[in-house]
Order: sequence, then structure tokens, then C-alpha cells
Amino acid sequence: MTRQRGSRRLLAFIVGLSVLAAACGGDDGDGADAQTEEGEQSQGGELVLGAEQWAECLNPITQCHQASWLHWSVLHHVLPKLMEVDPEGNYVPTAVLEGEPELSGEGVDDSGEPFTVTYTIREDAVWDDGTPMTSTDLKRTWEVRMGTTGVVSTQGYAQIEDIDDSDPKTAVITFKQPYAAWADVFGGGSEYFLKADALGDGDDIGELFQTDIPFSGAPFVLDSWSSEQLTLLPNENYWDDERKPLVDKVTMIPLEDTQAEITALRSGEVHAIYPQPTPGMSDELGDMEYVVGFGATFEELWFNQSSLLNEDSVLKEKEVREALLFAIDRQALLEEVVQPDVPETELLNCGGWVPTIGDWCDQTDFADVTYDPERAAQILEDAGWEKGNDGIYAKDGKRLSLTWQTTAGNKRREDTQAFVIPQLQEFGVEVKQDNSDAGTLFEQRMPQIQTEMMIYA
Repeated sequence: MTRQRGSRRLLAFIVGLSVLAAACGGDDGDGADAQTEEGEQSQGGELVLGAEQWAECLNPITQCHQASWLHWSVLHHVLPKLMEVDPEGNYVPTAVLEGEPELSGEGVDDSGEPFTVTYTIREDAVWDDGTPMTSTDLKRTWEVRMGTTGVVSTQGYAQIEDIDDSDPKTAVITFKQPYAAWADVFGGGSEYFLKADALGDGDDIGELFQTDIPFSGAPFVLDSWSSEQLTLLPNENYWDDERKPLVDKVTMIPLEDTQAEITALRSGEVHAIYPQPTPGMSDELGDMEYVVGFGATFEELWFNQSSLLNEDSVLKEKEVREALLFAIDRQALLEEVVQPDVPETELLNCGGWVPTIGDWCDQTDFADVTYDPERAAQILEDAGWEKGNDGIYAKDGKRLSLTWQTTAGNKRREDTQAFVIPQLQEFGVEVKQDNSDAGTLFEQRMPQIQTEMMIYA
């Protein structure tokens, strides 16, 4: 089987961190108690959370899909999926399915038939209005995924030849060829399926789901969403007892500045926040309870070889990208920006994965990429680059200059830029900061390839 991968080139990495901070204190009756004195779960109350980023719309297949916080704040709680990733990194069936899917055909057996995945949908799997989930929901989701103008990606879905929905509770998905990432279609980390009846007759849903998702197949329903807040209410028809909500209401508010998050938590405006680790955060949180966890997310620096922001970008040249690998001191960056607050953090030397989940990362892919400015200089000079009078390398009249994009207001990322940019300037590379708010960056600039060098998780 083959697994398609993007062609973006990774530079280098620190294992991704997440921080969950919660205010401590007595219950005033408004917040939700997660546990009784006996250790049993209690129910009721409202949970108010701070969100570090805010999507510009709710459409799960257009550019808004690029916003991580859209998934964390809305989609994961409202939309169903077929397969999901468990804490150990394994793909497992969700509560939508009756057992494991059945794989057959090319790449699986000697039948000579096309590669096929057959899903059996549980009889009690229903939408929030009580109507049953069916194989037609999957087929219509596939059709609109392939027909919508501005869809952010058709990866995986373009590999589908047909979906047989003749049996409402059995979906037979036939692929054009063996496809190793079949579990990411309609599932995995950030894919879902939609309610067929809510999609209309056409195959273009780009104008739908701007401020509302009028159905649910997950534990919560979306009660309201705006630029100022969102509210989730329990889905009264959700069938999986283990995942039924314990609270009466969840409210999330956007707090896109790290300092604003901490202030809201300390003042009691929100019960918990989920910020990225930020320099000085441990001091700001003081005696408040917080947990730092290592998960499947990692922070990376991406080189865009086909930038539409600068079609003549110096990053097109392999030798420039290679030189940058050795001109940036990752270890010093880690020690300066991250370890003061999270001292146990280590450099990540895997290519596109983390050692905390699965055994695919052996920490060798980038182990030989260490800070070596002499080697970086030699790479450039062998490729015809020479330092000009201004100290910046140039070749054929073009200076070695590029732009660096990340999320404005994210102190750790901006501190990273502040650490690296002067280092590269002294070495002979001019880098200009070009940051945007999260919505603009992830939902507009990145899908339109309006970036050169970018840092994000």
C-alpha cells in the first residue's frame, strides 16, 4: 500500500507541548464539579473555557478547517467520525461503528478485487434529531468534498472510486488503489462526516456552515457561535453512555493573547485555559494548578519551496535550505525560549512524528543537524553565494533574503523569531518578520501559499 504525504520540508523540532491550567478554589455553584468527595463523577453546571485561537467560520472542509482550534472548540464535539486515534496512537472504531471495519481486495488478499473498506454502522447511531446515521451520509459527504469550490484538501477522498450505500447501515468504500491512510478518511485526527439531509441537492457546500452547524452526531450540539463566544449543549440523543456530557453547558471565549488567557484565568472569568507554553508562564501562573503534557503535536519550522508570496523565493534552492539547517542553533533556542519553563523538554529529531506515540520515531532523522555555521557557509559558497558589503550573501544580483510568518501575539513564537533572526543576520541571511493573527494566517495565507518560512504546530 502507498501512503501519500505532503511535500513540505521540515526543518527542526522541539517536542510539542500543551499546557492545561485550571483555577483552584471552592465551588460557588456556577462551575461544574468533575468529582464528588467519594471520587464519583457528578453532573451539572456550566464550564467556561478560554480558547487561544478562533476560527473565521465553521465549514469543516474549506479553509476554516486549517484552524486547529475549530476542531478543538467545535468540530470534535459536534461532528461524528468513523475511526479515531486512541491515546496509544492506534486507529480504533468510534461509537458510530459496530466493530472493526473489514478490509479486502488488492493489498489485503489474493482475490484480485479493488481495495475495499466495509463499515457497519450501529443501529443506535443517530443524529441529534433522532434520525439514523446511514451510509448515504458518507456518500454525500464524499460528493460534496469532491465538488466544493475552495475545499482545502481532497487527499484520500480523491482515491475513492465509489461508495455503495444500498444498505443504509453498511457502507462499502472502494478505492482506486490500495491506500494505507484509509482510516483518516471520514475520521482520524481531523476528518468527519456530515448529515446528508443538511447538504442540499448540490455538491458545493462552500457557502454553508459559516456561523452554524445545524446538526450533531457527537456528544454536544452547537447552540450558538459568534466572534465573541460559542456555547455547546448536551446532545440528548447521543447513544454512547461513556461519552455523554457531565455538564449542562460549555461556553468558550476567544483569548488570543497569552497574557489575556492568564489574566482571565486568574480573575475567574474562565475555569481553564489550554495555552501553548510561553516564556514566563510558570511565574505568571504562580500557585495555580497546571499540567504540561507531551502529545502528538510538535512545533516545526517549515520551508515553502513553492511560495506564491514570493515566486522567486531563495528557498527554491536546495543548498539554501540545507545551509539554514546548520545556521540555526536549535539547542540554544530550546535552552533560551522553552526550557526555562519546561526544563524536561528535549529536541525532536524525528521527521514528522513524535516519540510519545507509536514506535515510528527513532530520533535519528535530524540527529546530525547541529549548529555548524562554518558548514552552512561552505554549502552556500560552493553553490555560488558570496557575502556582499552589507554582510548578506548574494548570488547573481539576488540577496539571500526571505520572510518568516507565524501567529502574532504568540509570545513563544515571537521570542523564537527574536532569537533566530539576529543570529541569521550575523551569519549572512536577512529574515523579515511577517506575522498575522491566527485566522488570517491559517485560513487565508497558508491555504493560498502566501508564506515562505513559517513556524507552527
